[in-house]
Amino acid sequence: MTINKEKLLILFMLVTGVMTTLVGLGLLAPAQVQQAMFGAPSDNSSALLLTRAWSGLVGLMGILLIIGARRPALRTFCLNVSGGSKAMFIGVILIWGQAYVPTLAGALFIDALVVLVAIANQVQPAQRLT
Repeated sequence: MTINKEKLLILFMLVTGVMTTLVGLGLLAPAQVQQAMFGAPSDNSSALLLTRAWSGLVGLMGILLIIGARRPALRTFCLNVSGGSKAMFIGVILIWGQAYVPTLAGALFIDALVVLVAIANQVQPAQRLT
């Protein structure tokens, strides 16, 4: 059985793109996103505003992944931008938010996969895996 690397990449980008886009719901429900992602909801208006902004930006990264999956000419660009954003999030959490690692473990794992796939996509030439 032959596995097409490009089809796997498209599927990966679609799945992770949808998952990432769902974080954008924090624009509408920032306290719920704070609870779900960080285990720490806040009534602080500044924290809620920052959560809305962060959620919107994360949602945009998900949309980029979906666009990249559907548009071959934009695939590498969208994967690299999203991967860079996710690498930055991982770095921020590991440096300044270590207390949140247990609650963010799933998101950090998925984000790390996106970063690794973006790097592998740059290093590996397009070929079919067997």
